[in-house]
Amino acid sequence: MKTSLLGLATLGCAVALCGLMLAPTPGLQAHTVTSYGGTGRAMVPAAAQAFLARHDLKTLWLPVKAEGEWGGYEGPEPVQNGFFGADHYRIEFALLSVVRDAKQPQLYHVKGKNRYKGRITPFSGTITITKVYQNPPAKDVNDQPVPQYTVVGPFELREDATTPGSGTFKGTVAADVTVWNDGRVELDVQPNTAAANCGYKFSGQWVSARTGQVKPVLWGDNLNAVSRQLFSDFMVGERMPHVNPKYAKLGWNRIWDNDEWWAETPANATAL
Repeated sequence: MKTSLLGLATLGCAVALCGLMLAPTPGLQAHTVTSYGGTGRAMVPAAAQAFLARHDLKTLWLPVKAEGEWGGYEGPEPVQNGFFGADHYRIEFALLSVVRDAKQPQLYHVKGKNRYKGRITPFSGTITITKVYQNPPAKDVNDQPVPQYTVVGPFELREDATTPGSGTFKGTVAADVTVWNDGRVELDVQPNTAAANCGYKFSGQWVSARTGQVKPVLWGDNLNAVSRQLFSDFMVGERMPHVNPKYAKLGWNRIWDNDEWWAETPANATAL
């Protein structure tokens, strides 16, 4: 089913947070982090390692099919949109497998595919969490505090070398995390963090395996927020925001809901 990008602005809605700062907690540094532009407090290495050992964060990047008659996904959608190259042409990423390392809880092994100008390329690599920030808490329906965090670290995704024009994506990933009182870990949107209202954000560069050519890349869970880091007019319209038609030539003309290009046997897209 073909749809326009009209509804994507709803992905930019941020979660309302209370304005309370956490009291100093063992394992937290005494200063407010400024290197990533956040308002959280950085955990010292031992506390960060304990947090990562206690919580498997794969659901931050890996979509899980929701139960019930409505279907859909919990967490991120199967495909995330982004911008590639100097002209910021549309590129899509699908993370198909995210597995925490059995011995190093900060390390995640990743597999997936990307699509750029119709070419689909498998990739594999790693996400390594090197910093954990504890942010001001939210509150649940019972007015109880809900811990919130931001995790940050390097990523490296190597495209299949047998694919023409392959290379390696590398840079920094940041993701906002809510840990519910029952232990559930969810991707969230929190203000003033390294994830920049994107839920999660990958930013870095691609290096060609053959020529060494370097191109910038940026993608995340919230296209609206991601686009604002590059354009001031990407989304237009107040009542029904949509992608500015001037960017259609860069691949931003339509989204195919049922175009499961990442699947082993892709479903056929149906235009209405």
